[in-house]
Amino acid sequence: MEIFSHIVQFKNYQRKIINQNNKENYFENGRIVLKKHTINLITIEEHGQFVKGRYTNKTLNYYQWQFINKHQLQLSHLRNTEQNAEQLVTFNVPSSNFDCITSTPYFCGQDCYQANLNFTNNKFMLTWLVNGPKKDLLIESTYFIK
Repeated sequence: MEIFSHIVQFKNYQRKIINQNNKENYFENGRIVLKKHTINLITIEEHGQFVKGRYTNKTLNYYQWQFINKHQLQLSHLRNTEQNAEQLVTFNVPSSNFDCITSTPYFCGQDCYQANLNFTNNKFMLTWLVNGPKKDLLIESTYFIK
């Protein structure tokens, strides 16, 4: 549960999205708002600014982190309400370090999302590799504690 003590301290994030087909890069930066915190569940809001070339757009996403048990951490995307949570992935949490891998990938249609979660000093790195007929992306999200 030490991971939870870090997640509740998230303050800001940066996201880089790399299209593997055309090598275009997109960026998103923003702040984190803690919405709910219980012994095994955290809900956060991401308030961001998406940038693709000259195009910019404000973003708002809701995510839920939940401990299923002491060895599994689940990440869900909340679609408008907590009752409409879409489970994305479950991470296997090792007892000795903070490198977590997904137990199973997430599928959106035929596109496969595989994730890795790495914890280092004052930041978390959530990396998605997305492959399929519609997408071929590398998404790197960095969450900063300070």
